[in-house]
Amino acid sequence: MNRGLELIQKELRSFLEGKRGKFPRFFFLSNEDLLEIIGQGKDPTPINKHIKKIFEGINSIATDGGVGKGIDKVYLIKKVMS
Repeated sequence: MNRGLELIQKELRSFLEGKRGKFPRFFFLSNEDLLEIIGQGKDPTPINKHIKKIFEGINSIATDGGVGKGIDKVYLIKKVMS
């Protein structure tokens, strides 16, 4: 049981490090925060909760309603609040 859990934790850390390697600003987030963002998929709303940790001087972002459906939905940033 413990061995299996350790293996899962190791794979999860590896997965998160891969995400951080692709977008280094994710190094400013805890594993829990990063998982929350990744887990929300295409919904930009949860990013506002963590945006101050990712980008200095940005407090929140406002987006449009999005265009498309499902995983193809794309949001445009309308406003950046600092």
